[in-house]
Amino acid sequence: MEVESSHSRHWAPFVVVIAVLLCAPAWGRIIYVDDDAAGANDGTSWKDAYAFLQDALADAGSAAEPVEIRIGQGTYRPNQGTNQTRGDRQSTFRLINGVALKGGFAGLSRPDSNARDVHAYATILSGDLAGDDVELQEARRLLDEPTRAENAYHVVSSDNVDETAMLDGVIVTNGNADVTGSNDPRDGAGGGLCNVDGRPTLIDCTFVANAARTGGGLYSETSPGGVSLLVLTRCTFRENAARDFGGAVSSSGADGPCSALMEDCVFVANYAGRDGGAFWIDSWDDPDIPGQLYRCTFENNVAEDKGAALYAGDSGGVTLQGCAFVGNRASAGAGIYSRACEYVAQNCLFAGNWATAGDALAFGSAEGTSDAVLVSCILWEAGDVISIGDNSSLTIAYSDIRGGWPGQGNIDADPLFADPGYWAPNDTPNDPNDDTW
Repeated sequence: MEVESSHSRHWAPFVVVIAVLLCAPAWGRIIYVDDDAAGANDGTSWKDAYAFLQDALADAGSAAEPVEIRIGQGTYRPNQGTNQTRGDRQSTFRLINGVALKGGFAGLSRPDSNARDVHAYATILSGDLAGDDVELQEARRLLDEPTRAENAYHVVSSDNVDETAMLDGVIVTNGNADVTGSNDPRDGAGGGLCNVDGRPTLIDCTFVANAARTGGGLYSETSPGGVSLLVLTRCTFRENAARDFGGAVSSSGADGPCSALMEDCVFVANYAGRDGGAFWIDSWDDPDIPGQLYRCTFENNVAEDKGAALYAGDSGGVTLQGCAFVGNRASAGAGIYSRACEYVAQNCLFAGNWATAGDALAFGSAEGTSDAVLVSCILWEAGDVISIGDNSSLTIAYSDIRGGWPGQGNIDADPLFADPGYWAPNDTPNDPNDDTW
């Protein structure tokens, strides 16, 4: 089938990039960080580990790369360390080429300091500079919470780095990029991580409770003459918020090539005041590496306007495979809203999403032309499944769509989910205004 051959071509670059990452160089030096260390604090061993991550980064930046920084469980703030200013909101952990930041080590609190479990031995990079943040029940409340007012603008930054700049096994939290008004691309963007012209590699990272004007958890932008590429594996974005676009992630290539390769990533309960509750993309037109999302899950994300899970602007070559869109809420396109985008979705699930127009999918009408192809997908919503504009085209094949859809091999049959999910017993959507939903 022609659709399938086109899809295969989309995935060729992904295989090449993953193969390159698997051939990472042997680390030439290990630097140790542990906030409980009381020895020489020179990073040469767990006993003599640096107490502050900033000191380890300064050491790694002046050393011969590649370098691995092993970080013991604990909480690390970017304004702590030599030459750092307490309370400096511009302080940030900067990724470095040839340097891998690896968290999740037991450190000095356990007999085997090198034991690693990113869940049991949490390594937290926190923008809560004053240590006074209160826990909130809803992501949207981050945007106006007074205890976040003095937090770091960007907990982590990556500027002009390549794929050898790595962040692995850490929790990034409490960033607050709330300042606007300058021409700096970092202004108001990327509370958790701000990436400009970078190609960082992120593995097993969690971004939680970060806020910004755009890209609450992560922001990626390409400036004129630059290239940006995000490579994320098994990363989780939970309860991040953006006042405008991209509650979890905002990625724009308006001034140059920009894309992302995401595998086994999870987006849960993120919020955007406008579009892209979880993920907002625009101008993804890199001919060499089309945007690709593989086995990603979008659940319970909210956008006040369009695209609760994914908002796709002027972009081409976006491919989704094995992704699930469940329980997301928006005005239009709770699963995917496409303004002027070409995308292919294969083996994807849309269920229990809610929107005024297009529970699963919505396409802009006067905004541009969108072309989408869905193969072997399930779209099982309780209301308006698809809303398609006059200038857009949608081809669906071998899929199960509630209410039916024309196309080869399509069916309208109850998929018999083991859990009815986000439907009330009377087979209608639960109240979308109910915060417990």
